[in-house]
Amino acid sequence: MNILKVILLLYVFGLFAGCSVDRVQIISHPAAAKPGDTISVLFTDIFIVITTTSTATQSYSRDSLHIGYGLPAGWAVLSSDYYVATGIQLGQMSSLINDPSQIMTLMQDSLAIYMSRKLPMAKDNGWSAYFPGKTFSAHNIDNTDSLKLNANTVAQWIAYSSRVNLSVASGAKMDTGIALASLPIDSSTQAMIKSLYHTDSIWVKAIPVVCFAQLIAGQAEVTDTLYYYTKTGPVPGPSSPFLPNFDKGDMTYAAININKKNAVEQPLYVNQARSLLSVRPGPGASTRIMIGGQTQGRLSICDMAGKVIWRGGQAVPQNSAVVWNQTNSSGVKVNPGMYIVRLQTEGQCASQVVKVIR
Repeated sequence: MNILKVILLLYVFGLFAGCSVDRVQIISHPAAAKPGDTISVLFTDIFIVITTTSTATQSYSRDSLHIGYGLPAGWAVLSSDYYVATGIQLGQMSSLINDPSQIMTLMQDSLAIYMSRKLPMAKDNGWSAYFPGKTFSAHNIDNTDSLKLNANTVAQWIAYSSRVNLSVASGAKMDTGIALASLPIDSSTQAMIKSLYHTDSIWVKAIPVVCFAQLIAGQAEVTDTLYYYTKTGPVPGPSSPFLPNFDKGDMTYAAININKKNAVEQPLYVNQARSLLSVRPGPGASTRIMIGGQTQGRLSICDMAGKVIWRGGQAVPQNSAVVWNQTNSSGVKVNPGMYIVRLQTEGQCASQVVKVIR
């Protein structure tokens, strides 16, 4: 179940004026490392506000950020940092419906700025104590699978917290409107939303919090599973033992193979899209696509709604170039506008936005 369908269902069954939720999305994560290696992980906590109007009818705010790392025995957290990307307007939120990992494509030009301005988080032992005895829903990096996690099965929970200011003021303009008919929800759910809220569209605004983590791998030569939990706003405590369903934060998980023959597959905080994929104007009305990295991959072109309009027939090798003649799979020239060039390699996905001009 994808990001917007989950949010919509929460919206339908729990809220009437609007809602705000968190969504954690891993952007860069190594698939392998050696025992004791320091690995770097880049992810986002996207603070999302959904309304039925093009402007916010009330204020939404979060005053804190909390990150929990669920790690096997022997692992450690070296540092946890963050940067609130308040200057980003995700005006193409509809393109994230089918591929939430595109979040970095929409933000990547400012990644160097995020890194230079990142702020450290403080370890929070009190927040760590929240996890034992709880059951969480967690999704994988690609948002194609999910599981119910008994937190007691994880060897250790290490948590960090920081004060932040995430706010959408009443009357603020939302980033983008999304027609209900374009969303991956069934007709009965669409009819329910229309009946309850008298609308054919929802409006979305998002504030990404870019999170940087450095972890020290354990010594056991196994395939470990790491869990990343993020939440903005208050944490449960003695006077607030639980939070509403729409405000529980979010969790994702990733596998990593630890073996003394491995090497970390990504350098520290590499801008993955830029290192694997480069897009430039080609001869005439064409686009030149350069492939980097250390493995071959498959190319595709999508429109900004995430629909694939062209696929490369064969895998392309590293350090090679492909010319896209700005046509769809039927050989028809595409309309002027913005398109997404996507490279899928083993364990990695990179994408770039390209503009077609006539």
